[in-house]
Amino acid sequence: MSDEIKQRLQHQLRELISTLLEIVPLWIVVVCALAVLVLIKLLFFKRSRKAQKPSSQGEGGWYREFKERLQYRVDNLFARGASAQFGLLMFATVFVILIGMSAAFFGLFGPENKGVSSINHSDSTAWDSFWWSAKHIFDSGQVIGMYGSTIPVLLISVFMSLASMVIFGLLISFISGMLSQRLEQLKSGSSTVKEQGHALILGWNSKVIPMIQELAIGKPHMTVVIFAPLAIDTMREHLRAGGFLQSKIKVILRSGTPNNIGELKRVAFDKAYSIACLAPDSEDGKIAQNDIEVIKTLMLINSFTDWAKGVRPKIVGEITQNQNVHIANVASGHRSPIVSSGAIVSRLVVQSSRQRGIATVYSEMFSYNGSEIYIRPYPQCTGLNFGDILCSFSNAIPLGVSVAKKDERGILRFLPTINPPKDHKITKDEWLILLAADGSVTCNPKHKVPPVVHLGTGRYTRTTLENVLIIGWNSSIYGTLREFDNYLHKGTTIDVIANYTEEEVGFIREVGALIRCQ
Repeated sequence: MSDEIKQRLQHQLRELISTLLEIVPLWIVVVCALAVLVLIKLLFFKRSRKAQKPSSQGEGGWYREFKERLQYRVDNLFARGASAQFGLLMFATVFVILIGMSAAFFGLFGPENKGVSSINHSDSTAWDSFWWSAKHIFDSGQVIGMYGSTIPVLLISVFMSLASMVIFGLLISFISGMLSQRLEQLKSGSSTVKEQGHALILGWNSKVIPMIQELAIGKPHMTVVIFAPLAIDTMREHLRAGGFLQSKIKVILRSGTPNNIGELKRVAFDKAYSIACLAPDSEDGKIAQNDIEVIKTLMLINSFTDWAKGVRPKIVGEITQNQNVHIANVASGHRSPIVSSGAIVSRLVVQSSRQRGIATVYSEMFSYNGSEIYIRPYPQCTGLNFGDILCSFSNAIPLGVSVAKKDERGILRFLPTINPPKDHKITKDEWLILLAADGSVTCNPKHKVPPVVHLGTGRYTRTTLENVLIIGWNSSIYGTLREFDNYLHKGTTIDVIANYTEEEVGFIREVGALIRCQ
């Protein structure tokens, strides 16, 4: 190479550097150089001690090492989610635009390209080169207007148009991936609930549908969130069969495990109005040991203190086996009522078999159809005996009183007393428990109780059931037998018809021997 050519190349290099410094500030050049050095450092020199051994690279040399590290970094970036993917797309767009701006160093605004329609020759600033490059990104057809330009500028224009199609293809793929990911997230029930004052049901069993039916009658515009370890499609199919997908009540389904604090926060349990913990149904229909899930959930909720606005929601737990009620009370800190579904069903079955029509009474008392139970304060009844206010309500029946007291641990508990003695004096802190058709209950404490009418002195003889037939078998059978044991006389026979093998019958008899039935 002659000295004249070397001098000419050095002169062109100096002109290129001076032009670059005029268009781009020096600090941007320094920052870009540092960024390139940091990238090279991360890709090539961040190795473990084992990787620094001569035999670690294997076949392929530095190119294979560069390819693997670049692929590893990109995979990690894509694994971070949509925000990282969008940031990578924006980085690629800016990087390609900067490459397009390099056309200014190859005579983009020179006199040889003066007749090209896609080039603005009114000015030749950095902003003009940026705008020319950006136009190729947003409109790949700009290359058509580059007819007649110099070869270097034309090649850069073709590269920008191809990069534009690649970037827009990535953008469409990114949007499609986000929509698919969002739909999959909604389908799997893993999204976060943003509700307040909603009714939260933790778990799923056969009582979910009747519970939603009652809420739909009493509070048709209330939001109900169901959080259970079931597939969303399964729960939605049950709701569709129950006719709740088109009802006024809003039902939100989420899938997950309730005995995890992170999962409970996902369904906004700290902002709920009420929480019901349900025990899962038994798979085999026999004695189920599903109360442990409810006990763990109650223990977890009891340990939580950061409630929204400092208000703890109303919490109730369902226990299938009556012997686990004490454990559930300990787990909830005696702050949440525990309902033993097995015991209640057993008592209701036994009472209904002995008293015709009592099931209708229970159904009306504990539903929104007909009369309901209300707990309200009535200061005008303070200081009166409970027996003196029995006729003070023209459209309600007093059932008892309820008072909020703190126990020895300082925990506020509501203590109801059903059918207290007639001489029980009502205090100012006690609320009355009433059975009424609606909430508009009027009280007149001056109304006198009529005198008691004695119908006779003859002793009532209870009817004796000589034979009882139980068809079927489930986990409530032992509670039902215990209830019958409290009412039936000696000599009564109970026959049970169930589909069991001889071995299973032997086990049932061993367990049933613990029940003292006469």
